[in-house]
Amino acid sequence: MRVPGELEAVENPREAEARLDRLRKDYAKQVSQLRKEYAHEMSILSAEKQRKKEAKREAIRLANEERKVAKSTAAVALAAQRKAFQEEFRQNPSTFLFIYLKEKAEKLECWRKKEQLLEQKKAEKKELLRRQSSLWISEEKLESSISDAIIATTPL
Repeated sequence: MRVPGELEAVENPREAEARLDRLRKDYAKQVSQLRKEYAHEMSILSAEKQRKKEAKREAIRLANEERKVAKSTAAVALAAQRKAFQEEFRQNPSTFLFIYLKEKAEKLECWRKKEQLLEQKKAEKKELLRRQSSLWISEEKLESSISDAIIATTPL
C-alpha cells in the first residue's frame, strides 16, 4: 500500500537526483509564494491599522473642535451676561448696594445662629457631665468593685 506523498524507489541515480532537484524547486516556489501571501496580508493589516489610527485622530480632532466651539459660545454668553450686569449696575447702583447689604445681614444672622447653637450644645454637655458626676462611685466603692470583678470573673 502506498502512502500519499511517499516517493517511489528509483534505480537510476540521475533520475533520483532530478526528482530531488524538482522537489527542492517546488518547495522553494511554495515558500516564496507563502512569503508573498504573508507580506500581502501584513500590508493589508498595516493599511487597516493606519486607517483606524487616522479615523481615531479625526474623531479626536472633531471632538476638540466641538469643545472649542462650545467653550467660545459659553464665553460669549458669559461676556454678554457680564456686560448686561455692568450696564444695569451703572444705571442703578443703589439697588446693588441694598442687595449687598441685605446678603451681608443674612450671613451675619446665619453666623449668629450657628454660634448660638454651638453654645447651646456646650451647655448641654456641661449639664450632662454635671448629672453624671453625681452618679460617680466613691474611692472605697471603686476599690471594692475592682477587687470583686477580679475575684468573681465570669467566663465568656
